[in-house]
Amino acid sequence: NWTIPPDILSQLPNGFWTDSQSFVRSLYSEISDKYLGNQDYNVLAVILGLRIKIEEKTVALIPEDIRCEYYNKHGSKEKLAFADLHSNQIPEIFYLLQPLYNEALHLRNGQNTNRENKNRIESAYLKLSSNIIKEMVGTVFQ
Repeated sequence: NWTIPPDILSQLPNGFWTDSQSFVRSLYSEISDKYLGNQDYNVLAVILGLRIKIEEKTVALIPEDIRCEYYNKHGSKEKLAFADLHSNQIPEIFYLLQPLYNEALHLRNGQNTNRENKNRIESAYLKLSSNIIKEMVGTVFQ
């Protein structure tokens, strides 16, 4: 959880997220209202919101006393494997959607990366255009 201090917020454009909850609500709205509503959508907002929702649901499935260990894991593969080890209730759909958000959310910095990043985002858009993927995302958000 975070909140932007007022002195910094005053320098940001109107409508900028003031805290983490408003940011997540914005991502979820992008998914439920636009993506699942067959309207134009922001690809990065959809895949970021998807990753956050999957992590929220995963955390809810593991015992509270080991959640801190979960948060200390690096990477969604390691987090899902840890949660599956301690829960045996992790839906297969979480694993199937993981490559979608992993690839596009790990953009690169540096020389000669613009094309690679563009390809990753375009690839995510093409995958999100699939009706099967849309159904899977809808299932996660039920």
